[in-house]
Amino acid sequence: DEVLQHLVGLTMRHGKKSQAQSRIQETLNLLRKRAAVAGQDPLRLMKEAIERVSPLMKLIQRKQGSKNIPVPIPLTQKGSRRRAVTWVLESAAKRTSKSFAERFAQELGAVLDGTSSAFQKQLAVHKLALASRANAAIK
Repeated sequence: DEVLQHLVGLTMRHGKKSQAQSRIQETLNLLRKRAAVAGQDPLRLMKEAIERVSPLMKLIQRKQGSKNIPVPIPLTQKGSRRRAVTWVLESAAKRTSKSFAERFAQELGAVLDGTSSAFQKQLAVHKLALASRANAAIK
């Protein structure tokens, strides 16, 4: 699955792909326990959580004269997913659980419940993009 491969790539450290795969597998097992109550597929839950936090736009700084002007640019699906996963991983790193899988599963659960701090990052990006939409024509 493309999303799963992307997730493994983003969680991989020092080129150790098998460790990243086992961490994601552990996370899916923990999500499966949560999903058993709802009767849903853990992979679908993970994809839904990532989709909820995915931003639509990114802001880049363009120079106009002596000013730096924020210009909103639409993200591709892959870029959007990458930002969402990094935000969720950053939020998960702040949790107190010992294992990565537990922290990541808890954070994905928080995203599904709507209580994750990743939502604030998404909201901030969208707010800034909306505020600077007049600059969208600047090349």
